[in-house]
Amino acid sequence: MSDPQPHGTGTRRITAGDLAAALPGSRLSGDPATPIRGVTNDSRSVRPGDLFACIPGLKEDGHRYIPEALARGAACLLVQRPMAAAGAALLQVANTRRALGDAAAWFHGQPSRCLRVLAVTGTNGKTTTAHLIQAALQANGRPAGLIGTVHNLVGSRPQPARRTTPDSPELQELLAAMVAAGDTHAVLEASSHALALERLRCCEVDTAVFTNLTRDHFDFHRDRAAYLAAKARLFKDLGADARKTGPKTAVLNADDPAWPRLAAATRAQVWTFGRAPDATVRLLHTSAGLEGARATLECRGERIRLNLQLPGRFSLHNAVGALTACLAEGLAPQAIADALAKVALVPGRHERIPSDRGFTVLVDFAHNPAALAEILELARSAGGRVAVVFGCEGGKDPGKRPLMGAVAGRNADLVLFTSDNLFWEPYRDIAAAVEQGLRRERAPYRLIPDRREAIREALAWAQPGDVVVVAGKGHETHQIIGDRRIPFDDRQVVRRILERL
Repeated sequence: MSDPQPHGTGTRRITAGDLAAALPGSRLSGDPATPIRGVTNDSRSVRPGDLFACIPGLKEDGHRYIPEALARGAACLLVQRPMAAAGAALLQVANTRRALGDAAAWFHGQPSRCLRVLAVTGTNGKTTTAHLIQAALQANGRPAGLIGTVHNLVGSRPQPARRTTPDSPELQELLAAMVAAGDTHAVLEASSHALALERLRCCEVDTAVFTNLTRDHFDFHRDRAAYLAAKARLFKDLGADARKTGPKTAVLNADDPAWPRLAAATRAQVWTFGRAPDATVRLLHTSAGLEGARATLECRGERIRLNLQLPGRFSLHNAVGALTACLAEGLAPQAIADALAKVALVPGRHERIPSDRGFTVLVDFAHNPAALAEILELARSAGGRVAVVFGCEGGKDPGKRPLMGAVAGRNADLVLFTSDNLFWEPYRDIAAAVEQGLRRERAPYRLIPDRREAIREALAWAQPGDVVVVAGKGHETHQIIGDRRIPFDDRQVVRRILERL
């Protein structure tokens, strides 16, 4: 693909002919002088003058939505089979998903080439690790944007996030906005879906971080091997087509069995973190609980202390991954540790809700077996009884449901299984699968479909010294049932119930 000079200042005045010249192998039908004012693959968001990319998806084919896109004013269609569309230019390519990434990056002036880009992938810990990296960079004079699950940050200003890693047009638009706002770095969460669907195409990553690999998303990825292969794409692509100067570094969790596969996949320099004797950043002495986490680290011969306000062993491991990534970006070890020590909260991650009743409430995003085990382990470390309220999303990886039931049954004194985002799947079908695991553990449990009622029962059960865990939704502020998007924030619900108690 021919490249414009990167400028990252947002959109440029281009035509269908310009875009056709930038996409090798494309065929243009229609007026090459047709101006292109935006790029999207969502027919609902088409504005007059936009290019609409027709993406064959898992459930829908974007080519079906051409009439809607034209009605909204699409000036050009990106297609991968011959079509007829009166009044619009047609740009035919072999693979519209791939070409969408190329077109979006080209349209926005290749903004990733104007930034140092750090991407975090893994089953659990992406959000916390990305937030910690962004905080450490910002505190050390590297203005950093953030793209992730909780929210996006552009020039330190928060923006709502619709998904963990947005589609190529939104991703490239955010990166361009960061450059325009004066950010020098961008930190993003790279989900396995995004990697498999090439949303990061033409986003040149400089430092890639791997947190861990446990079971999740097997409804999308066939099995563990396919899931790992999706993660590995981030490291395989690292430095493969570098267009900017600066080092390329793979930062890998040496305590996870998957790390050698990722090390073998990359041509970039490999830095590791963990307890392994030869880790680049080595954990020597650790302690972690509800009140925070501490560790002594060895960073290439230098020993430093890391004191976190964030609770739990898992937060500590995420922080060490973030520290290693920032080391790769040239920051001093103690300066990074000092910045991480100031982070008091990552929304919806091990988030503690204040209570004057003598027990502790933790709200967490844990939505897979390993994450649920981790938050319950943290709750158990307080020494009292543990209650857990959780659900499982409808239509997603039914194989993990009995595993989550077993984890809850082993680690809690009271299990209240409730609803999560059900989408179109009946609660009873989800609960039946979770019950298989609960019965194996012979755990005391109740099925309470109403999430608010389940939280109320858990809080009413708790006594001083106990811990109540509300898991699965974390920072989310809605619940999806069928086609309804119902306002629901676990943190707000907990606070209101505690007030009434």
